[in-house]
Amino acid sequence: MKWAFYFAASRTKLADFLRGGCTQTGLRATGQSHHTKIMFRSKTLKTAALLAMLGCATLFSATRVETFTDLALSADSYWNGSDQSAVFQSGSARFYNTYTVNPPYEDLWHGFAYTNKTNTASLGLNAMFVAATGGAMSAAGQTNPGGVYAIGYWSAWDGDQSCRMELDLGSDEAVSGIYVSNAQYTVNDLLNGSSFSKKFGGDTGDDPDYLMLIITGWDDSLSNTTGVVSVNLADYTFADNSLDYILSDWLYVDLSTLGDDTRFLAFTLESSDSGAWGINTPTYFALGGLEISQIPEVSAAWTILLIGLAVVRRRRS
Repeated sequence: MKWAFYFAASRTKLADFLRGGCTQTGLRATGQSHHTKIMFRSKTLKTAALLAMLGCATLFSATRVETFTDLALSADSYWNGSDQSAVFQSGSARFYNTYTVNPPYEDLWHGFAYTNKTNTASLGLNAMFVAATGGAMSAAGQTNPGGVYAIGYWSAWDGDQSCRMELDLGSDEAVSGIYVSNAQYTVNDLLNGSSFSKKFGGDTGDDPDYLMLIITGWDDSLSNTTGVVSVNLADYTFADNSLDYILSDWLYVDLSTLGDDTRFLAFTLESSDSGAWGINTPTYFALGGLEISQIPEVSAAWTILLIGLAVVRRRRS
């Protein structure tokens, strides 16, 4: 008799799941979920598979999404480091900021700021502290107008670590993902261009433009990288122009491929609109929250699996 067993995975077959070991991406779909039907020719194999998945579920038994609910602001305002405190803490992370008083010109800042602004009709510098989503993010990944969220600004002149955050996690925790979107200031520039940058797609809409956010993991010394993950904030490279897009929702980005010794996340951007002096596109983005996964001892999960397999073997004998 064939036994049918269904499980949800992100393009992951059970055979690969068992052969490759337990990974978080084997348990949680980061994009669209796909249901895969696996046929077992024996009840024993079905039982073993169920026990294997139980062991892996124990490995990644709990996740939480941290938004910026522990930060307070007056209505329609922001913090950009003007008090020169240089850092703010929210949840399991510290966010670094550099603020430079620059008379007689506008003061300068880079790194991270936080805001609760929601008006996506803002123009010019007023749009710098507004997410294209129109508000903060709830723990469920939905827009939460009036809540607090972060704005990142990478200063290419100040190096690849000029926009960074430091993780303050327990020994049994890891950052498994983040939620990002565009800043409205960037969106306005992509749609209209400026004296410094081009309109994405050009006059015809056919120019293959893109804006990419690059997240690099660093160890506690900030000397060694632990992995790199990238995601497009805008993509006009499709042959069919109707598929071109500028991100305006909160998007989950899977960071589970970064190494276990990741202590810092640094953010840089890459654009098709770059020249001799570097990137022309504004390098702002919005950060809605972090997903933190709890990782119990591996031995506990495999103990469950081994005991189960022993029971299966005993039943067969």
